[in-house]
Amino acid sequence: MRAAEHRHARGGPARRIRRRLPLPPGPPAPPLYLRDMNRVYLTQALRGHQALYFRFNEVADAPDGALAEWAARLKRELGTGGSARLIVDVRHNFGGNNRLLEPLLTAFAEFSSGPGRRVYVLTSRATFSAAQNFITRIERKIPSAIFAREPSMSSPNFTGEDNPIPLPFSGMTVSISSRHWQDSDPGDRRPWIAPHLPVALTSRDWLENRDPGLDPVLAAIARDR
Repeated sequence: MRAAEHRHARGGPARRIRRRLPLPPGPPAPPLYLRDMNRVYLTQALRGHQALYFRFNEVADAPDGALAEWAARLKRELGTGGSARLIVDVRHNFGGNNRLLEPLLTAFAEFSSGPGRRVYVLTSRATFSAAQNFITRIERKIPSAIFAREPSMSSPNFTGEDNPIPLPFSGMTVSISSRHWQDSDPGDRRPWIAPHLPVALTSRDWLENRDPGLDPVLAAIARDR
């Protein structure tokens, strides 16, 4: 590019920023998606809805148990807890090591194969990298899965991996993606996985500790009964 052209070149649109919402400033108690945010995994039985809620904040082994161990625990809970619905929340999941995902995916697929069972997945503009691999594989393994909230941050097929490269003159470090992940059909050109149940989060929802993302899922569960 010539110098004159370079001076007038315009950058592309800004990328969406990976960011987790902080806790609101006051009471009442925060909703499930903002509770104990330092935990990698969190489960909560929603007995009035015959549902098990599973918040999955990072594709990683946690200090209180490896992901494979949590997959086995979830499988037991789903088998004995009387849950007919599984709600998987990856709205704050930026990714991690996608090689850890298979036990969790297997547990979800086995659960969904039972009569009258349904898997719901809550995504957002922060659902990224290995979390995108995760939801794309859910979509393929469990075609009946229902997605809610916002589109994911990435396309189902994407170039990923984090390879830090130090720049010799500026001293800055940049990240170069080096692997093409094709978890969806080769012809899949979608920019993201769009939700079946789209809903926006407003500042008032956040300030008043409401989770509008979960509301349409619970309403859909009530209709399915």
